[in-house]
Parts: sequence; C-alpha cells; structure tokens
Amino acid sequence: MTKVSVVVPCYNVEQYVKKCLDSLINQTLHDIEIICIDDKSTDNTLKILQDYAKQDKRIKLFTHSKNQGVSIARNLGIKHATGQYLGFVDPDDWVDLDFYEKLYKHAVAEKADVCMGNIAEHFADGQIKKHTFRVENVIKEKCRFDYTMWCAIYKRKFISDNKIYCPVGITNGEDPVFCIQSAALANKIVGVTDTYYHYVRYENSAETTWYSEKQVDAHIKMAKAIVKFINEHDIPKPEYR
Repeated sequence: MTKVSVVVPCYNVEQYVKKCLDSLINQTLHDIEIICIDDKSTDNTLKILQDYAKQDKRIKLFTHSKNQGVSIARNLGIKHATGQYLGFVDPDDWVDLDFYEKLYKHAVAEKADVCMGNIAEHFADGQIKKHTFRVENVIKEKCRFDYTMWCAIYKRKFISDNKIYCPVGITNGEDPVFCIQSAALANKIVGVTDTYYHYVRYENSAETTWYSEKQVDAHIKMAKAIVKFINEHDIPKPEYR
C-alpha cells in the first residue's frame, strides 16, 4: 500500500503549480502518489499537469468536463486515493521536502488518525510569518485543529469509516467543516514542529479583501454545517465550546 496520497485540486494555476509539484515529486518519502485534478482550467494548467504526469508515474491526473469547485475536486481525489494516509496541497502552495516523511513516520509511531505539520505564511511583499503556535496548540488540545486542512495528513481508513468529505456548496470556509469533523472524531491528533507547509497569501485573494455578500452567505452555511455536525455527535463540553 502507498504510504501517503497527496490530493492537489487545480484551476488556472499555471504560474504556481510547477513549484508545488516540484516539492511533491522530490519528497524524501518516495512512496507517495500525487493525485492532481484539473477543474476545467482555461489557461495552461492542464498541459503542465500532463507533462509532469509523463515524467513521474506517481502522478495520477483526473480532469473535470466543467468547473465544479475545490470541494468536488478534493472529494474526487479522496475517492481515488490508495494511500495509508491522505494529504492535501493547494496548487499555489508547496511543502518542505521532508514534510510527508516526517508526518507519516510520526503518525504511524503514535497510531494517530491525524498528524499536523507547521505552517509558514508567505506574503506578496516577501514577508514570511511562521505560525508555530498552531501545531503546538493542537498537540495540547485536538479541538484547536479548526481550519488548516492542508497542513496535515489523515489516516484514509479513518476518513472513509467516518464518511468525512469536503462539503459541496460552500464556496468559502469549506476547510473548517472538514477539519472540525476530523478533530472531533480522531482518536488523537499529533504534530511535527520541524517541517513546514508553505502557504501563500496574495493581495487579491479572498482572505485579504472585504467579504462580498456571496462570501458572507458561504460562511453562514459553513457555520450551520459545523453546528449541525457537533449537535449530532457526542462532543465533550470543552471541545464543543
């Protein structure tokens, strides 16, 4: 069985996806599969993915006939994954070359359903902010794993058995729904502090501008989905809070 399956949903990312893929095909953990989903890109993204897939047989490429959004793309990746653990990378981000080796080894050693790495946030002006407190907080209290789904790996059987998938129809805030379900149901979440997921924040990204009415509506749907989930499960009071 492949050790880690990494799901990469792609849409119009020709400027960034090569750096992302280079960080994956050069992982120190060689026993991985890289599942790329082209969500009907209108730029050169699909051609780039096809070229990489020809060069590295670990890359599995799927294409959508129409644009369907990141959640459907990720869910397709989950469906086709064969690895013992699942990881997610956004195509404009990248990971340290030892990221999946360190997370996998620690997850297996601790028999953990989820293992989280550290986060480095990159800004357009060149500033880099390391969020080391996040993984430290999650190690202390697993319910603090609340929105950064891409900085972790998840035991695939755990995801499958608990029917955890990315919510369809929520265009902003889909990550917290997945994370909070995982945090609530995981046997434990462990963390590795000396390897990083590199998250890029662009000046025109959805998270750095005022929310539109559509985005506000999406966040309301997100909150309702989370409340519905935790009310349907036996969540301890401290974690519920």
